[in-house]
Amino acid sequence: AGVFPVEAATAIAERGYTGPLFNDFNWGGFLIWSLPQLPVVLDGRTNLHGEERILRIGNTWAAGPGWRDDPDLVAAGVILADAQSPLACVLVLDERFQLVYEDPIARVFVPRRQAAGSR
Repeated sequence: AGVFPVEAATAIAERGYTGPLFNDFNWGGFLIWSLPQLPVVLDGRTNLHGEERILRIGNTWAAGPGWRDDPDLVAAGVILADAQSPLACVLVLDERFQLVYEDPIARVFVPRRQAAGSR
């Protein structure tokens, strides 16, 4: 629980948020196991994702140029972010998303359209 977002994953499951799940590369395998009902955007199986997509998503996590337009981020039903990541910091200010859960390890965001209609 000190490394992986155990409590955040529990909150996502309990609240019934739907995917796809925009997640950090390092948490992909854990999330496949803990939230099998939600497709993850990225995991350690790099041969499935391709170098271009991996680099684009890495740029998004770094809040690099063009991060707001990442198609995987825009399509996400839920975002599970490392609480200290640049993306987690900018999403707090992004009017498209609402922070719905936070702990020392992770932050969970959902699109405002989903937050307004559920949970």
